[in-house]
Amino acid sequence: MKKGTLWRLFLLGTFLIGVVMYAAVTSRYKNDEEWIQAEPTWGATPTQVVITATPVATQEITPPPLNLKGRTYVFSEMDEETARNWRNPGNAYDEAYYDMIGMYESEHDFKIEVKGSEAAPEEYLAMIRASILEDKPAGDIISVNASQAVSLLTDPSGNLLLAYNDIPGGDAINTKWSRGVSELLTVNGKTYGVCNKANAGVGLYFNKAKLRAAGIDTDALYQLQNSGQWDWEAFLSTFGTLFSDKCGTPDCYLLSADAKLTYSALLSNGTFVITKDDRDLLQVNTEAKEVSEALAFVHKLFESGVIYAPSQTAESSRQAFLDGKTAMIIEDMTFLDTLAEQDQIEYGFISFPHGPSAASQLNFFIYGENPVYVIPNCESSREKAEETVFVYQCYSDFPLMFDYGEEDAKLTNRFRYKLEKHLDEASCKTIYKLMYDYPVSVNNSELIADFSQAWAAEVIASDDYRSILNANKGLWEEQVSRFNACFTE
Repeated sequence: MKKGTLWRLFLLGTFLIGVVMYAAVTSRYKNDEEWIQAEPTWGATPTQVVITATPVATQEITPPPLNLKGRTYVFSEMDEETARNWRNPGNAYDEAYYDMIGMYESEHDFKIEVKGSEAAPEEYLAMIRASILEDKPAGDIISVNASQAVSLLTDPSGNLLLAYNDIPGGDAINTKWSRGVSELLTVNGKTYGVCNKANAGVGLYFNKAKLRAAGIDTDALYQLQNSGQWDWEAFLSTFGTLFSDKCGTPDCYLLSADAKLTYSALLSNGTFVITKDDRDLLQVNTEAKEVSEALAFVHKLFESGVIYAPSQTAESSRQAFLDGKTAMIIEDMTFLDTLAEQDQIEYGFISFPHGPSAASQLNFFIYGENPVYVIPNCESSREKAEETVFVYQCYSDFPLMFDYGEEDAKLTNRFRYKLEKHLDEASCKTIYKLMYDYPVSVNNSELIADFSQAWAAEVIASDDYRSILNANKGLWEEQVSRFNACFTE
């Protein structure tokens, strides 16, 4: 037989063997849903399991999902309301969420129990500390605020919190978790706290009637924001001397004078007076160009006459806005609960304009509005830390709610229903952008328990903000040094 004929027969035989093998595989798996089922993708709706189909027989198969053998995992929450509302859905999203939790509990054989507390913050912190030191932690996962997390991290007896990235499975910081909280609680390369209840940061609520009366087109503000042109210069040119006292005392000013204005200017320029170095340790940052730019912007606003000077605290600023003395207020999403009681006010929400050293709007928090979820550093917690992280992944998941026509988990977060009840579409889209699209700017002073905010209100009206910074610099350096020593000695 000729060599060419033998070669053609060899190729034909190889092809036939391939056909037979393919037929054997496809007869075993008649459709995509019978391919090997991997672990459900985080975010899968309870009624739809995401199937990973692969025709490559040699691909490594994911190990079977965890079986937690009927164990109960306790989540200790700071407030009683969270525990009281657990598994008591208040809207369609809640129903989908609890269905999803039930699916995970059934599939992996575990239960989540949520316990609340009516204790005052100081009492709650003392109880959490004592429970960890006695190796009888109040929860497998414990909810605290940022300052309480710092107290546990810097406790005289040692660090009382486990680092997530020291736990198998805990180093994959998921995008569904709050980026700001994770970055804030990362110190010297270790992440000690995360937050699933991702929240939109600080922005500007505005009284629509007040802006319309002054001739401001609110749609134009959103156009500037969405095109990336909503910066300090656009803010100044839009409002100019509107709501200003340059022509006598106005019926309404633009903004109040409180620490949130200074904090927002700094953070919207991607900086603060306390920042982190490349090891995630704290450092004083008063000499930075970005700091000078931000404080100059604040003073320029004051000089233009648009600042309602009598307001010096967050409480008085809120009241000034509710009384119609200011057209705007700097607040986060928690302010929605207050505005919900003000039916006579039609309001909107837009991001705080960004400074010249920032390329876009930034998402930032000022007073630690988000809870922080931590894992106790004691023997009983260390033994099951990997399982605890897995359960928290389940707890912090988003249902996609396909039944409601939604395919994007971003648009079905637990705040959706509150937002759409109280805010218009443009405001809601702004909040989604803050939560998911804009980079994060972190207020690292939250890591210093006794950091004073008085200086931030003082610099607004001062002609010499540099002297105020210099007067506080020595104290800040001492506070930073004490904090860093807890992680480097």
